[in-house]
Amino acid sequence: MATFAYVLWKFLCLATGPKRIGSKHLGAQRDVLAALASVFIPTKAAWTYQYQDLFADACVTESAKIINIDASQLFKNLVNGQLEIRSTDDISLLVQGKLLVYGWNIRLAFSAKWKIVLLAWLLNQYMRSNNVDCLSIILMLSQLNIFVVSSQGIHLVHKVDMDHVPNREKENFIKNFAQLADRDSLVLEFTCFADHLRWPGQPFIACTVPFLPSDHRRCSKPHPERFSTLLYGLREYMAIFPPKGLQVSKLADISAERRKSLERRAQDFTNNQQWRTAYIEHHNMLCWQATRVKLLWEAGLLASGLIYRLRVTIVKKANDSTFK
Repeated sequence: MATFAYVLWKFLCLATGPKRIGSKHLGAQRDVLAALASVFIPTKAAWTYQYQDLFADACVTESAKIINIDASQLFKNLVNGQLEIRSTDDISLLVQGKLLVYGWNIRLAFSAKWKIVLLAWLLNQYMRSNNVDCLSIILMLSQLNIFVVSSQGIHLVHKVDMDHVPNREKENFIKNFAQLADRDSLVLEFTCFADHLRWPGQPFIACTVPFLPSDHRRCSKPHPERFSTLLYGLREYMAIFPPKGLQVSKLADISAERRKSLERRAQDFTNNQQWRTAYIEHHNMLCWQATRVKLLWEAGLLASGLIYRLRVTIVKKANDSTFK
């Protein structure tokens, strides 16, 4: 009797549960492929493939009209140049689980392997950030690309991107950089996750994508990592702002500005032949494509409100010699 009940339960699960797109039931799911193709557009590189093969690991729940696409497979196809995402607005809705196309809700699915690797990497970065030796300001400037990058790819020496500064060094770095720059004010920018994001929720994992190291980087000059973004929030920043002798004169949310800047840079990565060729020669094709995908993904996250970008202007207090 127990065996019969188990067999019946398995049959009901198979009959009503999600089906893979790569199955024999594809003929009845052309509307699913139409929904996917309207968001994830196949490129010339995908012409030799059947489109459904690019989403072979996707699962469809017909009763709830839900399409769960495997995140690993999606990013592989994006980095390999087989797919393009229609817009950053679609990314914004996708990471929130709100992307609706032709009545279908398209969602991201992160495998257990993805979560385990991410957790191990976060723990490793946490240990590194809390045990890093104290760096001198000269060493910091020589080894880290700490300046904010404009939409034209130019480092702005009057603005510091705190995402690239190790956590333990942030407070000392602010004071030391201000002294080295010999100016009356200092502009800092940093990215934070929304307060409601928690591990291991799907939105949190989706937000980590632009800040993780890429497997495709085999570069003569490694890119600076931004792991502090995952471990340092607005509350932590406010605890160190402002250091002694300094005060915050302005705090602005520049998420919309940052989004436009990232979108322009991603567009230049594609349309500016000179820039694209130089980047690929210095790194490689996969690194170029992965960087471009991450720029667009971060822009989509900013549009969603799951992450935000802040700009803080710090000035010295009146009759104070902190910067002298």
